[in-house]
Amino acid sequence: MANFSDFVPEVLAAAPDCPNPTIIRTVRAAVRDLCEKADCYRYTLEAQTVLLGSSDVELDVPAFTTLHKVIKLTLGKNTLEATSVTLENDRDPEWRTRIGTPKYFLRSTEDLNNVIITPKAEKEYSLVGEIALKPSLTATAINDVFVDRFYQTIIDGAIYKLLMIASAPWYNPQQGSQHGAMFLQGVSAASSQAQNDNTPKRRIVRYGGI
Repeated sequence: MANFSDFVPEVLAAAPDCPNPTIIRTVRAAVRDLCEKADCYRYTLEAQTVLLGSSDVELDVPAFTTLHKVIKLTLGKNTLEATSVTLENDRDPEWRTRIGTPKYFLRSTEDLNNVIITPKAEKEYSLVGEIALKPSLTATAINDVFVDRFYQTIIDGAIYKLLMIASAPWYNPQQGSQHGAMFLQGVSAASSQAQNDNTPKRRIVRYGGI
């Protein structure tokens, strides 16, 4: 894991006299922004069991992260389709209690890392999938591979946020705007990379011949 405090020296160079705790909070905020805008902190769920009669399922995410977005969930052999309370109320007024083969999922409004599957499972299933994460509000570190991929974008995001604080002695909107533009470029690149990584690739086989 890479600690958010590891970013302090480089960010401090752009925002002199900024207290370390402020830099660490700002780095975490920049990482959360990147994750929310680009869906780039991808995580493959290990198989977990969904019991008979279950509907509320807690996804097993790494410590100090929270679920940002479900990319794909597969229950048994079926890929679940995203839905909403409104759609389910229109489709089936008794969806909250109905038992059958689960076909849909929606985010829980009670727990950050839970999804609701519907209908309720009529037997035991294995659940796998891919999700997008973000650091929790109390996280102090993040995955090393993520940092290696997006280090400069995180730096740009943190510097941008700090330099745009009008009441701070390091306030510098001109440089802040420059780092903000670079941060947005990094977000765009991270989003494209995440989508390409998640797109099945066509396998090309070349044969010898004339």
